[in-house]
Amino acid sequence: MKFFFYFFLFCLSSHLSAQDYDVQIFDIRHGLHTPSVRKLMEDRHGFLWVGAREALYRFDGSRFQKFSQPNRMPITDPLKIVEDPDGQVLIHNSAGLFLYDGKKIRHITFAPGLIKGASTPGAFERDYFQTFSFDANGTFRGIMTDGIFQLSLASWQKAKSSGEITRFDKKDTSSFLLRALHAIEGEAGEMIFNVRNKLFVFKNVALTPIAEFESDISSAYIRSILPLDSDTLLVCVGATKHGHGGGLYKASKSGYVQRIFQAGKEDGLSAEVVLKHPHSGEILLLTQNGVRRFSPSLKPQSYHNLFKTLGVKVCQTMTIDQHGNVWVGSSEGLIRLSPKKKIHFTTLSDDQYIWKDGLYSVFRHPDGQLLTGTSNGTIFRQTGAKAFEKIFELPKQGEERVGEVSGMMTDRKGATWFLSFWSGLWRMEGKAVQRFWYQNGIPEGSEVWCMLEDSKHRFWIGLREGAGYFDNDKVSSATTSLKPVFKEWRDNRDGHTVRSIVEDRFGSIWLGMNGGLGYVLPDSIVTLIKHMEILDLQLQNRDELWVATSGQGVFCFKITGLNRLQTDPIYHYEKRNGLVDDVIASLEPDNEGNLWAAAYTGLSAIRKRGGGHAISNYDASDGLMDKTYSKVTLHYDDKGWMWGATSRGLFYFQPKEVSISEEVPVVDIRELELEDTILYPADFSTVKPLGLPWHKNSMTIHYSARTLVDQSKIRYRYRLVGGNMDGETFTTDKSARFHSLSPGTYRFEVENCNKDGVWSERPAVFDFVVNPPFYRERWFQALVAVLSIAVMYLIYHYKLSKERQEKEIQQEKAKNALLEKEQAEQQTRLAIAEKDAAKNREAKAIFEKQSIEYKDQALRLKLNPHFAFNSLNAIKNSVELGENTIAASYLKKFSDLMRDVIDNSHKTLIRLDEELRFVKAYVEFENYRNNIIRFEMQLPDDEEVLGTLVLNNMVQPFVENAIMHGLKPKPKEEGEKCLTVSFDEDEEHEYLFIIIEDNGIGRKAALKNKQQRPEEHLSLALPTIQERLAGIQARTGKKAGFEFFDLEDKNQNAIGTGVVITIPYNLEEKHFA
Repeated sequence: MKFFFYFFLFCLSSHLSAQDYDVQIFDIRHGLHTPSVRKLMEDRHGFLWVGAREALYRFDGSRFQKFSQPNRMPITDPLKIVEDPDGQVLIHNSAGLFLYDGKKIRHITFAPGLIKGASTPGAFERDYFQTFSFDANGTFRGIMTDGIFQLSLASWQKAKSSGEITRFDKKDTSSFLLRALHAIEGEAGEMIFNVRNKLFVFKNVALTPIAEFESDISSAYIRSILPLDSDTLLVCVGATKHGHGGGLYKASKSGYVQRIFQAGKEDGLSAEVVLKHPHSGEILLLTQNGVRRFSPSLKPQSYHNLFKTLGVKVCQTMTIDQHGNVWVGSSEGLIRLSPKKKIHFTTLSDDQYIWKDGLYSVFRHPDGQLLTGTSNGTIFRQTGAKAFEKIFELPKQGEERVGEVSGMMTDRKGATWFLSFWSGLWRMEGKAVQRFWYQNGIPEGSEVWCMLEDSKHRFWIGLREGAGYFDNDKVSSATTSLKPVFKEWRDNRDGHTVRSIVEDRFGSIWLGMNGGLGYVLPDSIVTLIKHMEILDLQLQNRDELWVATSGQGVFCFKITGLNRLQTDPIYHYEKRNGLVDDVIASLEPDNEGNLWAAAYTGLSAIRKRGGGHAISNYDASDGLMDKTYSKVTLHYDDKGWMWGATSRGLFYFQPKEVSISEEVPVVDIRELELEDTILYPADFSTVKPLGLPWHKNSMTIHYSARTLVDQSKIRYRYRLVGGNMDGETFTTDKSARFHSLSPGTYRFEVENCNKDGVWSERPAVFDFVVNPPFYRERWFQALVAVLSIAVMYLIYHYKLSKERQEKEIQQEKAKNALLEKEQAEQQTRLAIAEKDAAKNREAKAIFEKQSIEYKDQALRLKLNPHFAFNSLNAIKNSVELGENTIAASYLKKFSDLMRDVIDNSHKTLIRLDEELRFVKAYVEFENYRNNIIRFEMQLPDDEEVLGTLVLNNMVQPFVENAIMHGLKPKPKEEGEKCLTVSFDEDEEHEYLFIIIEDNGIGRKAALKNKQQRPEEHLSLALPTIQERLAGIQARTGKKAGFEFFDLEDKNQNAIGTGVVITIPYNLEEKHFA
């Protein structure tokens, strides 16, 4: 009989549990890589600390942050995780005490010798430290094997800052062998703990036993202690050493002990944790296999068997967060039991009922019937809660396409109108059905989008081409014709496809079109607001026109009169600031003052709140269809029900029963990420404002709400005040990024709202200053000002000094000018005296003047000065000897030679025959003076070669070099002196070779003569020619240059010198531009 009772209780509790909780498990798939969870603790910032067997995590509701081990010391498998009075997290395990100070975890050690019996200085062994707690005054109290030790709050804070506990206030309890694994803080400074099978209260140094359990319950099996009131405790006991099931006991400080519940096989024979739910007051008992619920009066209510539902082998710990969610640590991961949401929506899916092709409209008829229109032209009537029957089907003629029933309404006469996109209008009055289509003036191929009966009894329809109306007083006639508002029909390229029509209280007919918002004149449509694709229009609060768009969300405009409204919207909502989507297909107000906006992905309720609105979003998690739909239309009936017809089926609800939550989690700034640094609240919460260097002016601010539930529906808005920053940003992200902030003072503010659009009352604030660079600091600007004044003074002083120097220079120039004038006058007197000189002297002066001019011209033209001087001296000697005829002949030939040089001086390139004529003239002039050289020129056979362009004065310097250094030094007795110029070319006719050979003394002897007579003239022509030929090679990319070679006899004796000049054909003046 007892078995059947427990079986019935188990079935009943499982059923209740399934209704009360939604269960979700977090494991390796969510970032919890070590799923065996041993301890849990929620801190004051909303984080859930998860102590696993092999790691320590911090969970914010969406991600797990894993902590590394400080100094390679293990922080795994914690015995206890608590928050100290300063809000810092304390972790206790077999390796010691660890503290998280907001930035990192560090180890707290003990001074050497402070703990008696420690094996090494600073050792912290489990045998010496069992458990600890903080009382209401912040006093740290720890239980060790030889006593209870205390640290005042001030001493504890000092120990935290130094990282070492240096003293204890010991409360001797040597009469007991303490082995306490669980301790809690009771009322008025009491510390309650167990030793073996007894419970003790430690207060004011006194240690008092209060209760004793059965003899086979030792301290190793007491799992947790929960005070119910000032006198009553709940004690959770695991399985005994004899294998008996543990359970839940109630004990009083007067010594009374009563078993409330005994764990059975379905519980795993063990109880682990007992807690009191902060919201409902019920008692939750964690067993090895699940969670049992008891009423505040300790009556069993339900049982959630996690072993059966999730396959969890061992449940190890449990906690309850600030929102009432129950968290269970198990061998398979972290489990969240959330109170089930109250589902307000009822859905009738199209795959469950007869609308196989989806619904396009829903309408409550004045007679109370609910009508639905489908995509295949069929109309159904509701006959029961979930029962519908077909009552009408739009007829068709021949192969005519039957459109969906996309709209329904009744007019003032009680006739029912059906709107079909492809089939026109249908009017049903009684059993008579009348169709309005092409024969009634609707253009062929048109599309009917919407309909409206206005206050003047005109029946409006929206078409692809625009809008028109029927006179509703004459619609019974078959010849009734549509009256368009255009003189001529237009196509939708003008953006006049009318998708929605409404009439305001002034009598304005407003049209929502695919090209914007407009109104109707007698024969035309005026587009008032463009660049807006409108899907629906609704009027609310007398003068508010709400506009649903495709891609821009929802706008609200204020109507100010007949065909007038404010073009700037008074409200604009889109996805970024709370709307479910930017594409809103249908709008519908209810009697509660709310506006409902339907998208293809969900539903939004826009509720008036303060100076704006609170927006609540609903989707599949709230009971709507679990997939997106291609069509949705809303309809609010006179019974207070909101209906939604979709391509996926039908949903309905009562708006007044859809409650909103006023609870908004607090938002915190979690960390500040600079370019190469991460700052935590512990770094900047005490420094206001935080100063940042000018080069670290880009940052990411991370923030999040204090909640462990799903944060996907929590929205944030932030702004940065200061600098040139302005405006609010709406987002679901939990970070804000700012780049290149200019120097100045800033304040970052962030708020959050819950899923119902209720915003937090106070934002989280972070003040900081971006310091200016050094060159914008006042001290630097003052330094620059001082240096500028000093520089200006130096410039002024330099200018004065320069003026003095210029004045002295001018005075010196005046003295020199006066001296030059005296010298000029003296020269003039001397010149007058010389006028009486002899004619030969005058001729000699004229000749010297001409010779000086020729020498200067030869030098400028790079003709060998040695040759010019010798020639002029020879002419001078002839004049002095009276050989005027010979001198005149010499002078004429020299003039002809110089004329050729001058005539070609402006040319870079000349013809080869011109260059050879100049060479020939030069050699003849040399022979004219000496008559010792036999000159032979072997001209090429091809006359075109003579027209080849070569460098001006390129050959003559080599001929001169041969005469001066090879032939002249050759003694007469060694024979005739010969000079030969010949020509050759390569096989490809690409290069011309000019060969100059002499039978002089050779290069070695010539070099020896130069060394013995260094005062002789050294020609600069050859290096110059070498540079010019190198320039040709650089400009044309072809080889150009010259190369000397020695002429030798059979005995390798020098018999002359030769040179080969290589120059490419087809040279042009552009190569030297």
